[in-house]
Amino acid sequence: MNVYLKPFTYELKKLSRKVDSIARPQVQNKTQHNGRCGCSYCDHEGETVSVVGNLRSHEEYMKDAKLAIESDEIIRGIKGPSIVSKIPNFDMIHGFPPDYMHSCLLGVVKLFGTEWFDSKNSDKEWYMGLKINEFNNKFLAIKPPTEITRVPRSVTESKIKASEWKRIHEIQCTYSFTSSNVCQEVWRSLGLRCIEYGRHLRVFGIPNKFKLPLNTRLIIEQLLQQEIENDSDIYERFIYNNSLFHTTKYLRLKKRNNSTILTYDNQLILITDLVAVRELQTNHEKYVLLGTKLMPLNEEICRNDNISTNLFSIIVKKTNEVVSINVSSIMKKCIMVALENDKWYVVPLVNNLETD
Repeated sequence: MNVYLKPFTYELKKLSRKVDSIARPQVQNKTQHNGRCGCSYCDHEGETVSVVGNLRSHEEYMKDAKLAIESDEIIRGIKGPSIVSKIPNFDMIHGFPPDYMHSCLLGVVKLFGTEWFDSKNSDKEWYMGLKINEFNNKFLAIKPPTEITRVPRSVTESKIKASEWKRIHEIQCTYSFTSSNVCQEVWRSLGLRCIEYGRHLRVFGIPNKFKLPLNTRLIIEQLLQQEIENDSDIYERFIYNNSLFHTTKYLRLKKRNNSTILTYDNQLILITDLVAVRELQTNHEKYVLLGTKLMPLNEEICRNDNISTNLFSIIVKKTNEVVSINVSSIMKKCIMVALENDKWYVVPLVNNLETD
């Protein structure tokens, strides 16, 4: 029986997926979202935002669809019945949830982003058009990690995509080097250009031979609890857990910052080196990270009642304190945005799953 029902279940799963604001009225056989009575959830005609329309229901939808057929007219935005209404127990109103892209990103977020700089609002206290160059300079100086697929553009540019309106410091798009998504020729030659260490670490590029200073060697030995050789190999690029990282010494990367991390013990660090060292006693090769510590400050950008920006960002100051950590200590990447007086605020990426 399960084998027989499998294709039906598959089709129902596909039908259960939400549709966006453009497709929803077509599936419901009603007027578009920007037309008269265009809202899928209430029957208001749309003259002003201050008037609340009566909420629609499945039963009223079916009545309006029947009247539309009988009168050959559009009834409260309903052109007629939809074939989807024949699905048993399917609600023609609440079965179509609002989609995130159009209602939030291209709706509310875009509205704020355009109104702030529109000259028609020059008399408003929140108008920022006079500071648009200052805003652009700060905005374009943000160098997101490679998980964020689009780098910042000027707010004056047209046709800004939904993914750009999205919370740019929380988008992730990790590229994974596996045989399933890379050209086979690249996959076959990949081993010639990188070193794999364990299951999760892949190191790229030709290493720089480096003799460790005494203080750096002591920091690494304290981490490993083993004496190490003075000679080491320094790398500037690596992939860990399918996320790409660069050290601050990698100069070819101009518009990205893949070196700011948050560790599992809540340290904020700028990665300066990935170091391959060899233990004297066991002769085992180990990879450790060197970096400079970012010192959190007891400050916040703004607060509204009980909600503070410190819930998702940390104001920091750069220090000269050198630290050494295991690669496995990396919890997530962060965005660094410059503030005044040599201060920065750091925003950890929300998760390692979401992409745009």
